[in-house]
Amino acid sequence: MATLRGAIFKRGNGTYTALAEPTWDAKQSRYRRPSLGTFKTHEEAVRARLDHNIAAEDGAFSLPGAEQRQIRIDRYLAEWLELIERERLVGKITVRTQRDYETVVRCHIVPYLGRRRIGELTDPMLHRWLLDIRASGKSDRTVQKAGLTLHRALADSVLKDNPAKLPKRYRPQVRNRKPAVYPTVNQVDAFVEHVAECGEPYGRRYSVLSMLRWPLWRR
Repeated sequence: MATLRGAIFKRGNGTYTALAEPTWDAKQSRYRRPSLGTFKTHEEAVRARLDHNIAAEDGAFSLPGAEQRQIRIDRYLAEWLELIERERLVGKITVRTQRDYETVVRCHIVPYLGRRRIGELTDPMLHRWLLDIRASGKSDRTVQKAGLTLHRALADSVLKDNPAKLPKRYRPQVRNRKPAVYPTVNQVDAFVEHVAECGEPYGRRYSVLSMLRWPLWRR
């Protein structure tokens, strides 16, 4: 079983000391294990060791898979949203897409799964999570968006198998699609006439655009 880099040992008084991965000390010509502190519980020591490794590797996305599985969902998603911000800045995604991701993470993922670690996710757990969102009154589309967002986030990790990839029987389906509504010929005629009657400078400018688009509606 893969473990985090570093070590943890229990002291005689019941506390736990976390040690970092050995580093070479040129002055003493030997390897040393820097102490990361002493903690009351084993969980606190594990968290300190993980936080040290994240900082040493310049972020959660630089950690090897064994350590990424130990990261809590809320912390991982916080760094993932920073990555999404960079993608938006270089034009890979739109502002609207970024805001959709942020909303789903804040409202539907972190409140339910934020305290879980990536390695703890299971298909039944994710299925119950999606059912809980639907039971709270949210639409099928919102449930589907929540599942897709978590899958998209974990796809950016170094893990070979995406923990959020649900079997087909668990995947949320959109059943309440609203039928598309198209304007009638009379409605488009009225719109073109309205734009043409608008005051300057917008009336003349946008009436020309409307007339150019009008043949497309006629087809």
